[in-house]
Amino acid sequence: MHYWNKDNFEGFEDIAAHLGDDPLCGDLAEYCRLRASGLRREAFKALDRFMDKAAALPTAEKREVINLVYDLALRMPHVHQFIPTPLATRFLGPELEKWLAEVPASLPALRWDGIFWDNAESLKRALEIDPDDALVRRYLINRECLSLLDYGFHHIAEGGLLLEVAVIEDLLAQGEIWLARAPDDFCFD
Repeated sequence: MHYWNKDNFEGFEDIAAHLGDDPLCGDLAEYCRLRASGLRREAFKALDRFMDKAAALPTAEKREVINLVYDLALRMPHVHQFIPTPLATRFLGPELEKWLAEVPASLPALRWDGIFWDNAESLKRALEIDPDDALVRRYLINRECLSLLDYGFHHIAEGGLLLEVAVIEDLLAQGEIWLARAPDDFCFD
């Protein structure tokens, strides 16, 4: 079962252990244990129970759950099946949208929207709110500068740029601004 996807399955076990017997996230922990065991159908039943319970929580507790899930996903990227489509589209996404509608300047909501829903504007707003947020800064630089530059240059050995020189100059200038405001110990993990 573990073959090439060993880190993913072992990561599910780690997440389940981290969640422990938390009454709020017990079904999410069960989802992880069942996914680690290869019991997909049963795992998704546990996930459904988790989402039903989470949807019924008061707003503040829903936001705690959202923070917990996204934080775990961020810290354990090798567990690439931790946030399956049903969890993303039926709970996390809609609740994050509500959160941003109710509190547009919420740093955690902007951070998660930017990172997990690939919203560069949310990342930029989050960085305006907290210029010291190294995580947001790292994602902005990686996504909005480095990945686009990588795309633009990846055929250079064959004699061509895929981006206009002016676009490359703009990307480099923006990256320089974001890096100049980074703390001295800033690094790319």
